[in-house]
Amino acid sequence: MNRKCIYSALLAGVSVVLMAQDPSIDRNVTVEREYQPVIEDAGKITTLPEILEPSATRLRVDYGDVFQPLPLGRFLQSLPMTAYQAEQGRRQEAFIRLGLGNYWNTMGELTLPVIKKEKDRLDVNIEHRGTFGRRKFSETQGSIDYNHLFKTIELFASVGGNHRFFNYFGSHFSPSGNRLPADTLTGVVADDSHMAYNGTIGFRTISDRSRFRHKGELKYDALSTNSGWKENIVNARYGFSTPYKKDRYGIDFDLQNLTYEAPALSSYVHPDYSVLTLNPYYLIEREKASVRLGLSSTFSFVTGRAFNPSPDIHGEWKVFPKFLAVYGGVGGDFVTVTSARLFNENPWVRPSLRVKDTYTPFKPYLGVKLKPAHFLLLDGFVEYNSIKDQYFFVNDPAMVTRQTGATFPILANWFGVEYSDASLVRFGGRLAFQYKNQISSSVKLVANKWTTESIAQAWMKPALEADWNIDVKVNPNLTISSNFYYEGERFARLGSQVVEMNPVADLNLSASYFFNRTFSSFVKLNNILNSNYEQFLGYDVQGFNFMLGGAISF
Repeated sequence: MNRKCIYSALLAGVSVVLMAQDPSIDRNVTVEREYQPVIEDAGKITTLPEILEPSATRLRVDYGDVFQPLPLGRFLQSLPMTAYQAEQGRRQEAFIRLGLGNYWNTMGELTLPVIKKEKDRLDVNIEHRGTFGRRKFSETQGSIDYNHLFKTIELFASVGGNHRFFNYFGSHFSPSGNRLPADTLTGVVADDSHMAYNGTIGFRTISDRSRFRHKGELKYDALSTNSGWKENIVNARYGFSTPYKKDRYGIDFDLQNLTYEAPALSSYVHPDYSVLTLNPYYLIEREKASVRLGLSSTFSFVTGRAFNPSPDIHGEWKVFPKFLAVYGGVGGDFVTVTSARLFNENPWVRPSLRVKDTYTPFKPYLGVKLKPAHFLLLDGFVEYNSIKDQYFFVNDPAMVTRQTGATFPILANWFGVEYSDASLVRFGGRLAFQYKNQISSSVKLVANKWTTESIAQAWMKPALEADWNIDVKVNPNLTISSNFYYEGERFARLGSQVVEMNPVADLNLSASYFFNRTFSSFVKLNNILNSNYEQFLGYDVQGFNFMLGGAISF
């Protein structure tokens, strides 16, 4: 009842704020979305601290998923191609993009703006990616997104859904670590599907119109598996900041309520619980330096640790604003490991698996950003993570039955987890280069040093990650891109055996060509080296594969 009251109060507050605005007042604020399907960061290593981009003006390069591995495994589809927007005038209001490749790899995207006015925006978005060979994975998602602008407040809302279908094509292992014939486990289906639904309503201050800034959001997410497991999450958020002399102070609230349902014959269902996070902070912002002083406190009710505090202290000093900046801080984190999050990381986990929430009470970091020339950026950092209840994926034990009725133990082609308190030291950096809006390239390198307290290794975590990409604008219509991704030493556990996994070495090449404002085409060559590696033990990647396709903008 208390939770319902909190949610009702927040929703009522949203309504009061929105009704208080005068929708008839004119203003020069518009809501715009890019017409092309994009993932703007071209790098796979997404955990580098924020970097200072070169100041040189750059024509937009729209990347598809080519350089962003999906959590479900990069090898499960041929990803969308590089799409280069050579001229700002090429922006259109809607587009459709389709592609087809070997291994029956498919992709499709549609964005359709239904309403585009100064005060209102309504968009429909649909996206599909899949592969239908021996490895089957199909993911289709869609959403309807709405925005309305008042004088100082923006209202936003969306509804959406996601369907995911896949098969368990991975190898089975004997307890001693030998691979077994890829047959289906008795009592376990060879495929699975997930359905997810979500809805959001909220508001946010248009920051340049108000000294007092705030944002409120009420979100609902539901997930159900084909085997009958269900997860429902209601998430209410509110935050504000207000000026104090030359500085600002504020506080963020986040309340999650998680409920679970199990199949009819199951003897276990995860308990319902709630997680509340409070984060007060104070901001000092000057021309050459900025500091955030805060404290994040997370309270978990019913399960896990009751109280999880962590510092929220971050700062940056622009020693020479155009050339050199130093950044650092001490942070922390509490991660609610929902089923939806877990399936995104590894879809082949045991469907009934629920994982403990992870807590990082202490995470100091330090970095330097150097820009010796307008076309060159260097960024180096080091950080330390102290983690409670870190989880690592391991192949789950199971029993299989022969036709004779005899049973014997195996290690299955689905995954459980093993827990350990752990520390992680990470250091690395990035070098970015750009030449006259024609050549853009970057190299990222991160070394990871795991120390685990209660297990032998940080299972399936790479010791080294490297990522190189280059984008060349050959002429106004043609762009060629290439990417190489590498993951070094990784180990997996098979029963009592420790198995060293093959390193990841993946080279990709793509090209896109614009015929005119309406038509474009692309080609993508994936895994050119035909590397044989596994993202998760037992699940091999597609070899060399390609995709051809085109797009229509209208």
